[in-house]
Amino acid sequence: MLIISVSSMAEAGRVLQLLKNNIGDTQNTILIVLCQAPYLLGRRLADLEPVVRIFGEEYQRNAKVVTIGGLSAHTRQDLLTQYALSLRGQTKQVILFLGKTDASIAFQ
Repeated sequence: MLIISVSSMAEAGRVLQLLKNNIGDTQNTILIVLCQAPYLLGRRLADLEPVVRIFGEEYQRNAKVVTIGGLSAHTRQDLLTQYALSLRGQTKQVILFLGKTDASIAFQ
């Protein structure tokens, strides 16, 4: 089975039901693409936590988890910088969030 979900950080939508029903099977693989924010389910899966909470219940993670971080749009700092600079004089403040602290500081 291949499940493709746009549910950001695996926090909402039908992906939660699919994870709940498939996370315990050792024959399944969960593929995490993109950077996952700290403390969210997608990050806990990417960090290979053995037990995760879904819908308020704990589930043993027996499924294999693999990640592909190279496809992350967050790595295009040069494009984000160009966009932010194009807004100069049109905005008062830019707030960075959901990024890793060291990357946010470098981008800042």
